[in-house]
Amino acid sequence: DLGMYGHRGPEDVEIGPDGKLYASTENGNIVRMALDGSGQQVFANTGGRPLGLRFDGVGKLIVADAYKGLLSLDAKGAISVLTSTDGSKPLNFADDLDIASDGKIYFSEASSRFPLADYESDFIEHRGNGRLLVYTSRAQGRDVLMTTTLDGKIKSRLLTTGADMREPAWGPFGR
Repeated sequence: DLGMYGHRGPEDVEIGPDGKLYASTENGNIVRMALDGSGQQVFANTGGRPLGLRFDGVGKLIVADAYKGLLSLDAKGAISVLTSTDGSKPLNFADDLDIASDGKIYFSEASSRFPLADYESDFIEHRGNGRLLVYTSRAQGRDVLMTTTLDGKIKSRLLTTGADMREPAWGPFGR
């Protein structure tokens, strides 16, 4: 037990390149601390609900935020939005992520229909509203956005500025 000392709802933890532990909390804070839990300080506040945390290859903290989308935080905690939409509509419930060795960010949207504040409705509706998305900054010199549901029933491809999202190579549509 690291004792979060007033920080409620830690959802994810990640060890940073500085050797510190980072934890996301329900009030939007990302708390930085020593590995034993001591020296806790607010590193940044996303203004949303950070859920998934991973450091990328250049030391930036990438955050899946349920309300803000996919974020990037520099070493000083400055926040920039990587994407808050799928090209046609806002991301509704960015949930978790992982980063591949080639820099692609794989992240889940727990529901494309209901936000975190109404997650119970997703259970009641009992449909495949979740999606797996892939974000990369560039793809073969073009900027493209592609999304698909895990069951492969919905797929959209839209031109965007500055980002490439698409289904994974093993997805229902392949490449």
